[in-house]
Amino acid sequence: MNRHEYFDVDSDILRMFRGLYKSVTDVNIILEYIENGVLKEETYRDVKGQLLALRSFFHFELIRLWGPMPRAIGEKKYLPYVTKVSVDPYEYLSYDSYMGLLKEDLNAAEDLLLPHTKSDSTIALKSGYLRYNGLIALRGRVALWMGDKEETVKYAQKIYEMSDYSLGTNADVNAGDCLFSKEFIFSLSYDTKLMTFLSNYYVFEEILNEDIFVDALSDIRLIPWKRVEESGEGSDVIKMNCTKYNLPEKTGSSSDNNQVKVPLFRLAEIYLMLVECLEIEEANKVYSKFCEARRCPYVEFTNEAEREMILMKEYRREFIAEGQLFYFYKRQGVKNMPRCVRACGADSYVLPLPRKEVDINN
Repeated sequence: MNRHEYFDVDSDILRMFRGLYKSVTDVNIILEYIENGVLKEETYRDVKGQLLALRSFFHFELIRLWGPMPRAIGEKKYLPYVTKVSVDPYEYLSYDSYMGLLKEDLNAAEDLLLPHTKSDSTIALKSGYLRYNGLIALRGRVALWMGDKEETVKYAQKIYEMSDYSLGTNADVNAGDCLFSKEFIFSLSYDTKLMTFLSNYYVFEEILNEDIFVDALSDIRLIPWKRVEESGEGSDVIKMNCTKYNLPEKTGSSSDNNQVKVPLFRLAEIYLMLVECLEIEEANKVYSKFCEARRCPYVEFTNEAEREMILMKEYRREFIAEGQLFYFYKRQGVKNMPRCVRACGADSYVLPLPRKEVDINN
């Protein structure tokens, strides 16, 4: 899978495909039940808004994986957009039709959900709810995927101007918060198996210092990388492991404290949306603030080519082990993915449908 060769990982693809569509089905079942008139109007609007936001979120994850590269859409029918529970096969849709339905869900969710107070945002984050702020972040991400820079700025600015979140700094890292939790807009809790899983993966120190963080060795995002302790004598090459998900040592034994928070939307992404989509002068102001927080050198960009290089550099540093970098490469149509052994095209970025799904629809 990590080589972007999918012919021998059909079982993994099937698991992801089924998992996302099962989540869609669960949402649709609840959407049907809440129409029974039992809920009070305010609760009904809140619950339905959250459900529609989740339905659009799951469908967007599906189209980002199994849909086309945004710069090469074509006329193919890619996936079903499922809004009803049914035993009949669902109709596969073109990209434009699919995204049209996704935007309908987003519009409906935004009409139903109310902007948060600061306390509401805290409650939503702790509970893992996708409420108004998460929806606005999702709308920015979807707009960017569709190449609508004006709409991306519209939604990203709403989060940027909120007092609910602030960029992580050196003080947070020193306190053991290498994930920058005060940036979290929407996150999930995961058990500590994630830490064990990541402990098996490493990057050579040379790649960190001379590639990813070249000319930025004071960057606070480099701090969570720790040397892998290996017994016996071996190569002089130093292996580094990312510990950003490790829990602080003072963590107690309660079930809540032993949960790892995995960010799905974070303020850093909002900043980088604005860096990508604002006019160059304004984008540089946002980027300067971002660099100050991350304690990395600020280099002004003056044209689109320089901006693209800055974005590539920052996405590589910022979203390690968070699942966003692949989508950046796909959206940008990056042919030479760093550390990939071959040129990347649609065969690397578009997952094949599970074989069972192909059989059912033939």
